[in-house]
Amino acid sequence: MPANPAVTASHGAGTGPVLSGRHRESKALERVLATPGGGCVSGLVQGGWGSGKTSVLRAARAGARENAATRVVSASADPLECGLRHAVVRQLFERLLADGADSPYGGRTPGSARRPAPWAPQPSGPSDPMAGQDAAALRDLYQLATQLTAQGSLLVAVDDLQWSDTASLRWLRHLLHRADDLPLADIATLGPEDARSNSAGIAAAVPLFQHRLTLGGLSDEAVGSLAEEVLGEVGADQRGVVGAG
Repeated sequence: MPANPAVTASHGAGTGPVLSGRHRESKALERVLATPGGGCVSGLVQGGWGSGKTSVLRAARAGARENAATRVVSASADPLECGLRHAVVRQLFERLLADGADSPYGGRTPGSARRPAPWAPQPSGPSDPMAGQDAAALRDLYQLATQLTAQGSLLVAVDDLQWSDTASLRWLRHLLHRADDLPLADIATLGPEDARSNSAGIAAAVPLFQHRLTLGGLSDEAVGSLAEEVLGEVGADQRGVVGAG
């Protein structure tokens, strides 16, 4: 899904997205992520198309990356990949594992100690049913998350949760159930109900998010301000046209 044009005005070099009309929501999410106590925090940003979900999420990621002690992993679910097992999880962790990010799965780890990636298919047989592989993948992915929090906090950010595959949603639910004591933050965006490709999986995961932020429509002032940032100064006669939609 493209960036939300109604909210993202521009991206400066080395900076996060410039928000119009979503500063309050962005600050609210920032406060959620800064909750003291060192345990897991989670937030879900909901809204319609073009409401600014992606931009608010990007701003949160940019803020987290300013803290050198925080590792950020992110993914954007794709409607064409909702049938691919662990598609979202792969986006989150595949690059880290390839770079050998202090993990026994990493590409720089000596071959004798290296383990298959948690989502890698394993030989199955009478004593190793597929259900057992799913359980092992959940366990290994949870261990990977805990390992990544060993030297600092971890932010897991997923955009367009409504298009996530079933296996990734199952892992997310598994993580949120067990991460109370981890220095971990989990934020996700969720689009309209009629766009959800996996309603059952979404319904099982959504209640586990501690905080929910619902984005309504932008005010006329915010739309006019955005138009000026993108198109230049807007005249009084044009403001009426911009605000009319």
